[in-house]
Amino acid sequence: MSLFEQSFRVAQEALGLGHYDVKFSTDPGAGNYASIEPDPASCTATCRVDLELCEREEQTAQVAVHEVLHLLLAELRHAASISDETADWVEEQIVRKIEAVVFRGLQ
Repeated sequence: MSLFEQSFRVAQEALGLGHYDVKFSTDPGAGNYASIEPDPASCTATCRVDLELCEREEQTAQVAVHEVLHLLLAELRHAASISDETADWVEEQIVRKIEAVVFRGLQ
């Protein structure tokens, strides 16, 4: 299990998302540390991560927390049936703010 996956699992459990079956793979897309494709209806997700980039930048745990926060918000959006285009922008802003706070608490 990679450091990224370990960090992801710790944050996943801490945020009460242990019921999600998350699969990990590589190639999140050019220039991205990671990406996640959650399916809240089935409680599954695929997380793609560039482990080399994360490790080189020494941001592995922080990137893992960032992706778990996307998972959390996807679940909340699903529950609230929010689906308009601005929700994506709002989600990213919320994730970035919570990420900074949660990551500091995990160090």
